[in-house]
Amino acid sequence: MKQLCLIAAIAVCVLNFTNASATIRRVGYAGPHTSRDYPDLQTAQDNSGWGDTIYLFPGTWAATYDKKLITIGYGYYVDTAALGTEANPALQNITGTLSVGIHLTAASDSCVFEGVDGLYLDNRPDYFTDYPISNLTIKRCNVSITLFSRSLSDHYNWKIIQSIVSLDVLSLGQLKFLTISNCVIDNFNPLTYSDQSGMLINNIFTDSWNRDAPFQYKNNIFLADYDGPLNSVSKYDYNVFVGAITGSINGLHNKVNKNMDSIFVGYSNQKKFSNDSRWALLKPNSPAIGAGEGSIDCGIYSGTTPYKISGIPAIPSFYFFSAPSTTSGTGATYQVTFSVKSNN
Repeated sequence: MKQLCLIAAIAVCVLNFTNASATIRRVGYAGPHTSRDYPDLQTAQDNSGWGDTIYLFPGTWAATYDKKLITIGYGYYVDTAALGTEANPALQNITGTLSVGIHLTAASDSCVFEGVDGLYLDNRPDYFTDYPISNLTIKRCNVSITLFSRSLSDHYNWKIIQSIVSLDVLSLGQLKFLTISNCVIDNFNPLTYSDQSGMLINNIFTDSWNRDAPFQYKNNIFLADYDGPLNSVSKYDYNVFVGAITGSINGLHNKVNKNMDSIFVGYSNQKKFSNDSRWALLKPNSPAIGAGEGSIDCGIYSGTTPYKISGIPAIPSFYFFSAPSTTSGTGATYQVTFSVKSNN
C-alpha cells in the first residue's frame, strides 16, 4: 500500500504541474484519501469542471460525459501476470485489468483519452438519443468505437494515434477530417458517403476495412487478404498489401501480393514478442522497408508519430520501486529506490 500511495501521489504532482489550470481526479485509487478521489467514474465526471483530468486505476468503470475531460490510464499489455509473454514487462508499476465504457454527449466535444486500456466509446447515452462528436483525440489507447446516427450527422476532426483501434459507424454518421496514424487497426468500418474525408497513415490493418469509404491511405500495411480491385473513391499510395489486389488500384507506389510471413519477424509466429512489439522488427528484405513516401518504412513504428509500446501515456511512469519495509519506524532512516521513465 505504501508503494502505491507514493507512486500515485507523485504521479498526481506531475499531472498537476503539466495541467496547472485543471483539477486532477483519481478513480479507483486504493482507499480514497482526498476530496479528489472517487469510487467510480460517473461521480468523478459529475464533480469535474470543463478541462479537468481524470486518472484511472484498475477496475471496471462507466460514465456519460457531458463536458470536455482529459482521461488518462496506465497503458495496456502491461500485466505480465495475466498476459505472460504477450505483455511488455517492467514498463509500469501499476498493473491490473482496466475496462472503461463511456457515452459521449453533444457537450463532450474535444475530449482527450490517453493510455486507456479496454476503452469503449459510443455517442448514444440512451437508446433514443445520439450525438455528433467533434475534435476528439485518442492517443495510446486500446479502444473500440461505435457511432450511431439517426440523421446524416458529421463527426469532425477526430485524431486517433498510436493506438489499437476498432471503429464502426452505424446508420447515417459521417466522418470528416479524420486522422488515424501509427495504429494497429483491427476493424475500420465507416460508411460510404462520398463527402467524408480523412487520412490513414502508417497503420497496420489486421482485418477488414471498408474499401468504398472515401479516405486516403498512405504508408500502411494491409494484412487482411483481399483479392478485388481498389479503384473506388478511396486513394492508396505507398502501401503494402498481402492480398493480390486483382485489377487496378486508385493510387501509386503500392506493393501487392506479398507473403505476410515475409514482413515481420514476429508474424505470423509471435514467438517471444509481445502483442505489439511483434510489429516492430521487420524481416531482412521485408517489402515494408523503405516502401513508404520519402523512403520511410511502412507500418506503425515509422513516420512522424511512431507507435509507443504498450500505449504508456506521455507522463512519467514508475516502473520499479524498492523499500526495506512497509513501515518506516520512529526516528529511523527510511530509504526507498524507484525508477521513472518520461514516456514522451
